[in-house]
Amino acid sequence: MNLRAIHQTENYLIADPEKALLDYIALRVQRIDSDTSLTQLLSEDIRINRDDFARLSTDLLVQYGELYRSRAIKEFIRKVTNG
Repeated sequence: MNLRAIHQTENYLIADPEKALLDYIALRVQRIDSDTSLTQLLSEDIRINRDDFARLSTDLLVQYGELYRSRAIKEFIRKVTNG
């Protein structure tokens, strides 16, 4: 997460794109089964641009992914890392 300042006295946090994607999956995706392709999930269900996805850090996705108990997140990380 990045701490940003609005004014000198007001601060707020902005999630990294990797964290925002995992939050979305954790809250909205029930399960990623073996028949669900990564491309289908990202382009049709989540509607993330392929180029935007390519810019995400796999290392950050894995690091953040360890913080979740969500089965969908675990399955997503496995698909992203081809593990």
